[in-house]
Amino acid sequence: LGTSWYAQPTYQLNASADQQQLRTLQLQDGSEVVLNLGAQVHVRYFRDRREVELSAGEAFFSVSPDATKPFLISVGDAEVRVVGTRFNVRRSDQGVAVAVEQGTVQVDPGTQGLAPQLPTNEIGSWRTGMLIFRDRSLGELAQELSRYLDRPVLVGDAQLAAKRVSGSLDIHQPELFLQALPLLLPVQISRTDDGRVMLQPR
Repeated sequence: LGTSWYAQPTYQLNASADQQQLRTLQLQDGSEVVLNLGAQVHVRYFRDRREVELSAGEAFFSVSPDATKPFLISVGDAEVRVVGTRFNVRRSDQGVAVAVEQGTVQVDPGTQGLAPQLPTNEIGSWRTGMLIFRDRSLGELAQELSRYLDRPVLVGDAQLAAKRVSGSLDIHQPELFLQALPLLLPVQISRTDDGRVMLQPR
């Protein structure tokens, strides 16, 4: 009886953010999670640990310290282990990206591997509605645009994908940024019948 009692969650929450609005979750212990557009989380607290599964997208965590209950985030088969800190976790095709604003975390990337890590000044910048990026590759930026446009953005050339770009993106109006991209880089934009966006050298 004792074992099954211990294994029962004391608190559960399933939440997601749609493609139009960021969502802020206040958890039972005072921790806060901000969900980026399209993100999904499943929260379960037990008597000896706190667990969150990030099943899609990106989230920024402000974790209330509790040394007796570690805060565990699973992203596929990757795991992030925390006591109390502020950090960003992103799930993407490139793997798992964890960016720490304050405190320390332990990351076990599992089979997915770690994606490129963000500079400190860009961590969680999307929470203001403006995604700041400095010297990022167009390939990385295309992944961000895919998320905010909610359709694939593909770079049709490896040399083009490697080109570096800096700027800011209004996450609520990604189409405007896409239309301005040819002003920043020698790129032309086309769209396929199934809705994908193709970036080709100009």
